[in-house]
Amino acid sequence: MGMTIGNVGLLNMVNATEESIRDIEKIENVGLVIYAKETAPLLSKLTINNIGQTLETSYQARIVNGRLLIDSAFLEAMLEPCTFLVNGLVIVAKDVTVEQLKQAVCQIVVHGSVYAPPALKGAVNLLLKTVSGSVETYTDHLPQIETTSIQLTNSYLKALPPGQLLIVNGKLELAPDLDMALFSDRIARLTINGKALLYATQEQGFYEKASIVGKVAIVPSGFQVTTRTLRLDEHSIKRFRGSSLYTTKPLLLQKGISREQLQAAFTAIHSTSYIVCHEEIEDLVYERLDRFETDVLSYSGAFRFIEKENWQQEDVEWLEANTTIVVDDTLTITEKIAENVLNEKIGTLDLFGSVYTADAAQKALLQSKLRTPEGILVDQSNQSAKNRMGNIGELTL
Repeated sequence: MGMTIGNVGLLNMVNATEESIRDIEKIENVGLVIYAKETAPLLSKLTINNIGQTLETSYQARIVNGRLLIDSAFLEAMLEPCTFLVNGLVIVAKDVTVEQLKQAVCQIVVHGSVYAPPALKGAVNLLLKTVSGSVETYTDHLPQIETTSIQLTNSYLKALPPGQLLIVNGKLELAPDLDMALFSDRIARLTINGKALLYATQEQGFYEKASIVGKVAIVPSGFQVTTRTLRLDEHSIKRFRGSSLYTTKPLLLQKGISREQLQAAFTAIHSTSYIVCHEEIEDLVYERLDRFETDVLSYSGAFRFIEKENWQQEDVEWLEANTTIVVDDTLTITEKIAENVLNEKIGTLDLFGSVYTADAAQKALLQSKLRTPEGILVDQSNQSAKNRMGNIGELTL
Protein backbone atom coordinates (compact mmCIF):
# COMPACT_ATOMS: atom_id res chain seq x y z
CA MET A 1 0.00 0.00 0.00
CA GLY A 2 1.36 3.40 -0.98
CA MET A 3 1.60 6.58 1.04
CA THR A 4 -1.41 8.84 1.59
CA ILE A 5 -0.54 12.50 2.19
CA GLY A 6 -2.83 15.17 3.62
CA ASN A 7 -2.50 18.74 2.34
CA VAL A 8 0.47 19.96 0.28
CA GLY A 9 1.05 23.67 -0.23
CA LEU A 10 3.47 23.34 -3.18
CA LEU A 11 4.02 20.18 -5.23
CA ASN A 12 7.16 20.47 -7.36
CA MET A 13 7.13 17.97 -10.25
CA VAL A 14 9.59 19.74 -12.55
CA ASN A 15 12.08 16.86 -12.23
CA ALA A 16 9.62 14.08 -11.31
CA THR A 17 10.10 10.53 -12.60
CA GLU A 18 8.06 7.33 -12.67
CA GLU A 19 10.13 6.10 -9.74
CA SER A 20 9.71 9.25 -7.63
CA ILE A 21 5.90 9.10 -7.74
CA ARG A 22 5.59 5.32 -7.42
CA ASP A 23 5.10 5.21 -3.64
CA ILE A 24 2.45 7.97 -3.54
CA GLU A 25 -1.04 6.46 -3.47
CA LYS A 26 -3.03 9.64 -2.89
CA ILE A 27 -2.71 13.33 -1.98
CA GLU A 28 -5.75 15.00 -0.45
CA ASN A 29 -5.29 18.63 -1.52
CA VAL A 30 -2.57 20.61 -3.33
CA GLY A 31 -2.41 24.40 -3.46
CA LEU A 32 -0.01 24.72 -6.41
CA VAL A 33 1.51 22.11 -8.76
CA ILE A 34 4.46 23.07 -10.93
CA TYR A 35 5.66 20.79 -13.70
CA ALA A 36 7.70 20.77 -16.88
CA LYS A 37 6.35 19.87 -20.31
CA GLU A 38 8.23 16.57 -20.06
CA THR A 39 6.71 15.65 -16.69
CA ALA A 40 3.11 16.65 -17.45
CA PRO A 41 2.02 13.02 -18.17
CA LEU A 42 3.09 12.03 -14.66
CA LEU A 43 0.56 14.42 -13.12
CA SER A 44 -2.30 12.33 -14.45
CA LYS A 45 -0.84 9.24 -12.77
CA LEU A 46 -1.15 10.81 -9.32
CA THR A 47 -4.45 10.68 -7.43
CA ILE A 48 -5.05 14.19 -6.09
CA ASN A 49 -8.47 15.08 -4.71
CA ASN A 50 -8.22 18.84 -5.21
CA ILE A 51 -5.71 21.09 -7.00
CA GLY A 52 -5.82 24.84 -6.52
CA GLN A 53 -3.52 25.83 -9.40
CA THR A 54 -1.10 24.29 -11.89
CA LEU A 55 1.86 25.98 -13.58
CA GLU A 56 4.01 24.68 -16.43
CA THR A 57 7.53 26.03 -16.55
CA SER A 58 10.40 25.33 -18.91
CA TYR A 59 12.97 26.30 -16.32
CA GLN A 60 14.13 24.92 -13.01
CA ALA A 61 12.06 26.67 -10.37
CA ARG A 62 13.76 28.46 -7.51
CA ILE A 63 11.72 28.30 -4.33
CA VAL A 64 11.78 31.11 -1.77
CA ASN A 65 10.05 30.72 1.59
CA GLY A 66 9.73 34.06 3.36
CA ARG A 67 10.88 37.18 1.51
CA LEU A 68 12.29 37.94 -1.92
CA LEU A 69 13.87 41.40 -2.35
CA ILE A 70 14.10 42.55 -5.95
CA ASP A 71 16.53 45.43 -6.37
CA SER A 72 18.51 46.76 -9.33
CA ALA A 73 21.47 44.43 -8.68
CA PHE A 74 19.15 41.42 -8.52
CA LEU A 75 17.66 42.14 -11.96
CA GLU A 76 21.07 42.83 -13.52
CA ALA A 77 22.31 39.45 -12.28
CA MET A 78 19.38 37.55 -13.84
CA LEU A 79 20.89 36.72 -17.24
CA GLU A 80 19.13 33.39 -17.84
CA PRO A 81 15.35 32.76 -17.80
CA CYS A 82 14.13 31.37 -14.48
CA THR A 83 10.99 30.99 -12.38
CA PHE A 84 10.78 32.05 -8.73
CA LEU A 85 8.11 30.51 -6.52
CA VAL A 86 7.67 32.72 -3.47
CA ASN A 87 5.75 31.59 -0.42
CA GLY A 88 5.64 34.88 1.46
CA LEU A 89 6.44 38.41 0.33
CA VAL A 90 8.03 40.06 -2.69
CA ILE A 91 9.49 43.53 -2.13
CA VAL A 92 10.58 45.71 -5.04
CA ALA A 93 13.29 48.20 -4.05
CA LYS A 94 13.14 51.90 -4.92
CA ASP A 95 16.26 51.71 -7.13
CA VAL A 96 14.50 49.49 -9.69
CA THR A 97 13.50 51.20 -12.94
CA VAL A 98 10.55 50.53 -15.24
CA GLU A 99 13.01 49.70 -18.04
CA GLN A 100 14.62 46.98 -15.91
CA LEU A 101 11.23 45.43 -15.26
CA LYS A 102 10.47 45.42 -19.00
CA GLN A 103 13.76 43.66 -19.78
CA ALA A 104 13.65 41.13 -16.94
CA VAL A 105 14.00 37.49 -18.03
CA CYS A 106 12.57 35.93 -14.85
CA GLN A 107 8.97 35.26 -13.90
CA ILE A 108 7.59 35.14 -10.36
CA VAL A 109 4.73 33.16 -8.86
CA VAL A 110 3.74 34.64 -5.50
CA HIS A 111 1.70 33.00 -2.76
CA GLY A 112 1.45 36.13 -0.69
CA SER A 113 1.66 39.85 -1.35
CA VAL A 114 3.88 42.19 -3.35
CA TYR A 115 5.14 45.58 -2.10
CA ALA A 116 6.48 48.18 -4.53
CA PRO A 117 7.05 51.96 -4.68
CA PRO A 118 3.98 53.80 -6.07
CA ALA A 119 5.75 54.57 -9.37
CA LEU A 120 6.36 50.83 -10.00
CA LYS A 121 3.02 49.40 -8.85
CA GLY A 122 1.80 48.86 -12.42
CA ALA A 123 5.10 47.90 -14.02
CA VAL A 124 5.85 45.20 -11.45
CA ASN A 125 3.10 43.09 -13.04
CA LEU A 126 5.54 42.47 -15.91
CA LEU A 127 7.39 40.11 -13.54
CA LEU A 128 4.38 38.45 -11.98
CA LYS A 129 3.09 35.22 -13.48
CA THR A 130 0.47 34.92 -10.75
CA VAL A 131 -0.02 36.45 -7.31
CA SER A 132 -2.48 35.13 -4.73
CA GLY A 133 -2.42 38.25 -2.57
CA SER A 134 -2.41 41.93 -3.42
CA VAL A 135 0.08 44.42 -4.84
CA GLU A 136 0.65 47.11 -2.20
CA THR A 137 2.77 50.25 -2.13
CA TYR A 138 5.21 51.72 0.36
CA THR A 139 6.67 55.22 0.37
CA ASP A 140 9.81 56.25 2.24
CA HIS A 141 11.22 53.07 3.79
CA LEU A 142 11.40 49.41 2.90
CA PRO A 143 8.81 47.39 4.84
CA GLN A 144 9.94 46.09 8.22
CA ILE A 145 9.18 42.36 8.34
CA GLU A 146 8.91 40.18 11.44
CA THR A 147 8.47 36.44 10.96
CA THR A 148 8.13 35.31 14.56
CA SER A 149 6.23 36.27 17.69
CA ILE A 150 7.14 39.78 18.85
CA GLN A 151 6.03 42.22 21.51
CA LEU A 152 5.58 45.77 20.28
CA THR A 153 7.17 47.99 22.93
CA ASN A 154 8.00 51.69 23.13
CA SER A 155 11.70 50.86 22.62
CA TYR A 156 10.88 48.93 19.44
CA LEU A 157 8.85 51.86 18.10
CA LYS A 158 11.57 54.39 18.89
CA ALA A 159 14.00 52.39 16.75
CA LEU A 160 11.73 52.78 13.70
CA PRO A 161 11.63 55.82 11.41
CA PRO A 162 8.32 57.72 11.16
CA GLY A 163 5.81 56.30 8.69
CA GLN A 164 7.08 52.71 8.73
CA LEU A 165 5.18 49.84 7.09
CA LEU A 166 5.35 46.90 9.52
CA ILE A 167 4.52 43.34 8.39
CA VAL A 168 4.19 40.58 10.98
CA ASN A 169 3.94 36.93 9.96
CA GLY A 170 3.22 35.26 13.28
CA LYS A 171 1.98 36.72 16.55
CA LEU A 172 2.06 40.36 17.60
CA GLU A 173 1.51 41.45 21.19
CA LEU A 174 1.14 45.11 22.12
CA ALA A 175 2.84 45.97 25.42
CA PRO A 176 0.36 47.17 28.06
CA ASP A 177 2.18 50.51 28.45
CA LEU A 178 2.54 51.14 24.70
CA ASP A 179 2.48 54.84 23.82
CA MET A 180 -0.30 54.95 21.20
CA ALA A 181 0.72 58.45 20.05
CA LEU A 182 4.19 57.08 19.30
CA PHE A 183 2.56 54.06 17.63
CA SER A 184 0.55 56.36 15.37
CA ASP A 185 3.65 58.39 14.44
CA ARG A 186 6.00 55.49 13.70
CA ILE A 187 3.58 53.03 12.07
CA ALA A 188 2.09 54.05 8.73
CA ARG A 189 0.46 50.66 8.20
CA LEU A 190 0.47 47.38 10.08
CA THR A 191 -0.17 44.09 8.27
CA ILE A 192 -0.55 40.92 10.33
CA ASN A 193 -0.77 37.36 9.05
CA GLY A 194 -1.43 35.41 12.23
CA LYS A 195 -2.60 36.64 15.63
CA ALA A 196 -2.67 39.90 17.54
CA LEU A 197 -3.02 40.43 21.29
CA LEU A 198 -3.82 43.91 22.57
CA TYR A 199 -5.62 45.75 25.34
CA ALA A 200 -9.08 47.31 25.17
CA THR A 201 -7.60 50.80 25.57
CA GLN A 202 -5.44 50.25 22.46
CA GLU A 203 -8.19 48.95 20.19
CA GLN A 204 -9.09 52.16 18.36
CA GLY A 205 -5.50 53.18 17.59
CA PHE A 206 -4.68 49.64 16.49
CA TYR A 207 -7.51 49.35 13.96
CA GLU A 208 -6.70 52.77 12.49
CA LYS A 209 -3.42 51.28 11.23
CA ALA A 210 -3.89 47.53 11.04
CA SER A 211 -5.14 45.00 8.54
CA ILE A 212 -5.10 41.39 9.72
CA VAL A 213 -5.55 37.93 8.27
CA GLY A 214 -6.07 35.90 11.41
CA LYS A 215 -7.40 36.52 14.90
CA VAL A 216 -7.38 39.50 17.25
CA ALA A 217 -7.66 38.96 21.00
CA ILE A 218 -8.67 41.94 23.13
CA VAL A 219 -7.63 41.94 26.79
CA PRO A 220 -10.27 43.62 28.99
CA SER A 221 -9.09 46.56 31.07
CA GLY A 222 -7.51 45.61 34.39
CA PHE A 223 -6.62 42.02 33.46
CA GLN A 224 -3.20 40.44 34.01
CA VAL A 225 -2.03 38.49 30.92
CA THR A 226 -0.31 35.11 30.74
CA THR A 227 0.36 33.32 27.45
CA ARG A 228 1.78 30.07 28.83
CA THR A 229 0.28 27.05 30.58
CA LEU A 230 -0.14 27.98 34.25
CA ARG A 231 0.18 25.22 36.89
CA LEU A 232 -0.82 26.39 40.36
CA ASP A 233 -0.75 24.58 43.70
CA GLU A 234 -1.55 25.73 47.25
CA HIS A 235 1.81 27.55 47.42
CA SER A 236 2.21 29.15 43.97
CA ILE A 237 -1.37 30.48 43.90
CA LYS A 238 -0.47 32.86 46.74
CA ARG A 239 1.34 35.19 44.34
CA PHE A 240 -2.07 36.18 42.96
CA ARG A 241 -4.00 38.55 45.21
CA GLY A 242 -7.40 39.58 43.95
CA SER A 243 -6.19 39.37 40.35
CA SER A 244 -8.17 39.45 37.13
CA LEU A 245 -6.41 36.86 34.96
CA TYR A 246 -6.38 36.73 31.14
CA THR A 247 -4.96 33.49 29.73
CA THR A 248 -4.69 31.94 26.28
CA LYS A 249 -3.32 28.62 27.59
CA PRO A 250 -4.62 25.91 29.97
CA LEU A 251 -4.94 26.84 33.64
CA LEU A 252 -4.22 23.83 35.88
CA LEU A 253 -5.34 24.03 39.51
CA GLN A 254 -3.96 21.29 41.77
CA LYS A 255 -6.01 19.39 44.33
CA GLY A 256 -4.52 21.10 47.40
CA ILE A 257 -5.92 24.55 46.57
CA SER A 258 -8.60 25.49 49.09
CA ARG A 259 -11.77 27.46 48.42
CA GLU A 260 -10.43 30.34 50.51
CA GLN A 261 -7.18 30.45 48.49
CA LEU A 262 -9.01 30.56 45.16
CA GLN A 263 -11.34 33.29 46.41
CA ALA A 264 -8.37 35.37 47.58
CA ALA A 265 -6.36 34.82 44.37
CA PHE A 266 -8.82 35.64 41.57
CA THR A 267 -11.73 38.00 41.17
CA ALA A 268 -12.16 37.14 37.46
CA ILE A 269 -10.70 34.70 34.91
CA HIS A 270 -10.87 35.32 31.16
CA SER A 271 -9.67 32.13 29.44
CA THR A 272 -9.66 31.40 25.73
CA SER A 273 -8.43 27.88 26.53
CA TYR A 274 -9.70 25.59 29.33
CA ILE A 275 -9.36 25.22 33.10
CA VAL A 276 -8.67 22.02 35.06
CA CYS A 277 -9.66 22.02 38.74
CA HIS A 278 -10.75 19.75 41.59
CA GLU A 279 -14.50 19.31 41.93
CA GLU A 280 -14.43 20.95 45.39
CA ILE A 281 -13.67 24.35 43.83
CA GLU A 282 -15.44 23.90 40.50
CA ASP A 283 -18.37 26.15 41.46
CA LEU A 284 -16.01 28.98 42.45
CA VAL A 285 -14.15 28.71 39.16
CA TYR A 286 -17.41 29.03 37.24
CA GLU A 287 -18.34 32.12 39.28
CA ARG A 288 -15.12 33.84 38.19
CA LEU A 289 -15.36 33.09 34.47
CA ASP A 290 -15.44 36.11 32.19
CA ARG A 291 -16.34 34.00 29.11
CA PHE A 292 -19.34 31.73 28.77
CA GLU A 293 -17.45 29.49 26.27
CA THR A 294 -14.60 28.46 28.60
CA ASP A 295 -14.48 24.73 29.43
CA VAL A 296 -14.00 23.80 33.09
CA LEU A 297 -12.74 20.23 33.49
CA SER A 298 -13.17 18.92 37.02
CA TYR A 299 -11.63 15.82 38.60
CA SER A 300 -12.34 13.96 41.84
CA GLY A 301 -9.15 11.95 42.37
CA ALA A 302 -5.89 12.47 40.48
CA PHE A 303 -5.37 14.15 37.12
CA ARG A 304 -2.56 13.99 34.59
CA PHE A 305 -1.85 16.77 32.11
CA ILE A 306 -0.06 15.52 28.99
CA GLU A 307 1.74 17.53 26.36
CA LYS A 308 3.93 14.96 24.55
CA GLU A 309 4.40 11.52 26.12
CA ASN A 310 4.96 7.89 25.10
CA TRP A 311 3.45 5.28 27.43
CA GLN A 312 4.38 1.68 28.02
CA GLN A 313 2.80 -0.86 30.38
CA GLU A 314 4.57 0.47 33.47
CA ASP A 315 3.49 4.07 32.80
CA VAL A 316 -0.15 3.04 33.00
CA GLU A 317 0.43 0.84 36.08
CA TRP A 318 1.93 3.82 37.96
CA LEU A 319 -1.24 5.85 37.56
CA GLU A 320 -3.64 6.16 40.47
CA ALA A 321 -6.99 4.49 39.99
CA ASN A 322 -9.63 6.58 38.19
CA THR A 323 -7.16 9.24 37.00
CA THR A 324 -8.46 12.05 34.80
CA ILE A 325 -6.24 12.33 31.70
CA VAL A 326 -6.03 15.66 29.86
CA VAL A 327 -4.18 15.39 26.54
CA ASP A 328 -3.20 18.83 25.27
CA ASP A 329 -0.90 17.64 22.47
CA THR A 330 0.13 14.02 21.86
CA LEU A 331 -0.07 10.76 23.82
CA THR A 332 1.28 7.56 22.23
CA ILE A 333 0.60 4.18 23.83
CA THR A 334 3.29 1.89 22.42
CA GLU A 335 2.32 -1.45 23.99
CA LYS A 336 -0.76 -3.61 24.21
CA ILE A 337 -2.04 -3.22 27.76
CA ALA A 338 -4.59 -5.39 29.54
CA GLU A 339 -8.06 -3.91 29.18
CA ASN A 340 -8.83 -4.22 32.90
CA VAL A 341 -5.68 -2.22 33.77
CA LEU A 342 -6.58 0.63 31.41
CA ASN A 343 -10.16 0.59 32.62
CA GLU A 344 -9.11 0.80 36.27
CA LYS A 345 -6.44 3.48 35.89
CA ILE A 346 -8.10 5.88 33.43
CA GLY A 347 -11.35 7.37 34.65
CA THR A 348 -11.98 10.25 32.25
CA LEU A 349 -10.25 11.38 29.05
CA ASP A 350 -10.31 15.03 27.95
CA LEU A 351 -8.82 15.07 24.48
CA PHE A 352 -7.63 18.30 22.85
CA GLY A 353 -4.78 16.79 20.82
CA SER A 354 -4.06 13.27 19.52
CA VAL A 355 -3.92 9.84 21.16
CA TYR A 356 -2.26 6.98 19.26
CA THR A 357 -3.22 3.54 20.56
CA ALA A 358 -1.43 0.21 20.07
CA ASP A 359 -4.57 -1.65 18.95
CA ALA A 360 -8.26 -1.29 18.25
CA ALA A 361 -9.28 -2.52 21.72
CA GLN A 362 -7.36 0.35 23.39
CA LYS A 363 -8.98 2.85 21.06
CA ALA A 364 -12.47 1.53 21.80
CA LEU A 365 -11.91 1.63 25.55
CA LEU A 366 -10.54 5.17 25.48
CA GLN A 367 -13.45 6.31 23.34
CA SER A 368 -15.77 5.15 26.11
CA LYS A 369 -13.85 7.39 28.54
CA LEU A 370 -14.06 10.54 26.43
CA ARG A 371 -15.59 13.57 28.09
CA THR A 372 -14.18 16.34 25.86
CA PRO A 373 -13.67 14.92 22.34
CA GLU A 374 -11.91 17.90 20.72
CA GLY A 375 -8.99 15.84 19.34
CA ILE A 376 -8.49 12.55 17.52
CA LEU A 377 -7.94 8.89 18.46
CA VAL A 378 -5.81 6.83 16.04
CA ASP A 379 -5.32 3.05 16.04
CA GLN A 380 -1.67 2.51 15.08
CA SER A 381 -2.25 -1.16 14.26
CA ASN A 382 -4.31 0.00 11.26
CA GLN A 383 -1.92 -0.30 8.32
CA SER A 384 -3.52 2.61 6.48
CA ALA A 385 -2.78 4.90 9.41
CA LYS A 386 0.89 3.92 9.32
CA ASN A 387 1.12 4.87 5.67
CA ARG A 388 -0.30 8.32 6.09
CA MET A 389 1.47 11.65 6.42
CA GLY A 390 -0.04 14.90 7.61
CA ASN A 391 0.30 18.30 5.98
CA ILE A 392 3.42 19.27 4.01
CA GLY A 393 4.30 22.81 3.02
CA GLU A 394 6.51 21.84 0.07
CA LEU A 395 6.91 18.44 -1.61
CA THR A 396 9.39 17.76 -4.40
CA LEU A 397 8.99 14.52 -6.35
